[in-house]
Amino acid sequence: MNQGSPLVRFLGDIIGESTPEVSTISALLFKRIADFQHLGKPANVICCIGITRDELDFTFEHGTAELLQRLPADYLLTDLRRKSHLKPKHING
Repeated sequence: MNQGSPLVRFLGDIIGESTPEVSTISALLFKRIADFQHLGKPANVICCIGITRDELDFTFEHGTAELLQRLPADYLLTDLRRKSHLKPKHING
């Protein structure tokens, strides 16, 4: 699925509307953090990370890999009130 597809934008809007009013989280980013075998079949662990609106917009323009480089390397926690991890120069382009 294309990162800028209408479905991805729609899902981002739903997440934003589903969080508490004080939340800065607008979308969810899914990051694979481990691969393993279970009963002889491949499996993995996927972490769901809340991202802010500007991080979501940045992802549409630059891709998920580029956003992940800007998040802390060990970032696996969603803080519903956190500020963006993007520096101001990245927010505007």
